[in-house]
Amino acid sequence: MPPYTLKQLAEAGYIMGLPTIGEVASHMECHYDAYFLIEEFAAQMADFEGLVHGHEEESIFKYLTDEDKKRMDDELEKAMEESPLPADFEEFK
Repeated sequence: MPPYTLKQLAEAGYIMGLPTIGEVASHMECHYDAYFLIEEFAAQMADFEGLVHGHEEESIFKYLTDEDKKRMDDELEKAMEESPLPADFEEFK
């Protein structure tokens, strides 16, 4: 089994603004080296594809509660407050 669940994919999709499990899976497959161990890639990808199969069109919101969304929104807000702003940030406002 890959180190992911459908709920974790939904959480990632929420943060990235991707609406379906399939779109999250496609992103992860495109950036496989950030999500899977290269030395175990074939086995992990087979397990991952098995996890996603049949769920591609499902909305990420099927797996997220209002509490999940609030927690992630709060975490993102805190991270943005704590991160340093670029020197020229004002010009982008």
